[in-house]
Amino acid sequence: MSGPAGFTATSFTSVSLDPALVSCYLGATASTLDAVRHADRFAVHVLGAENTTLARQFARSGIDRFSGITWTHVGGGQPYASPRRTPGENRPRQSAFPGFPIDLVGKC
Repeated sequence: MSGPAGFTATSFTSVSLDPALVSCYLGATASTLDAVRHADRFAVHVLGAENTTLARQFARSGIDRFSGITWTHVGGGQPYASPRRTPGENRPRQSAFPGFPIDLVGKC
């Protein structure tokens, strides 16, 4: 996959307050799986009800998910769709969990 990668996580969990860690799971058939496996950083966008269209766009496969939205690179190069709420730059801490190909745990 060339260019930025993104997906809608249907489950997003706070793992720890100190250090601040968040987690989500990515399925074995996810089109962004390879991009996530090779990323050393990721951004989390916490979306509200007003962002339903964006969430649906990033949940679809086979499309350019970044088409038609305003975004920029931030921090270590990860895409940031502005204006959205986000807890900050995250760095993957763990990349495997029994039963799932990716348990994306990141330090905020």
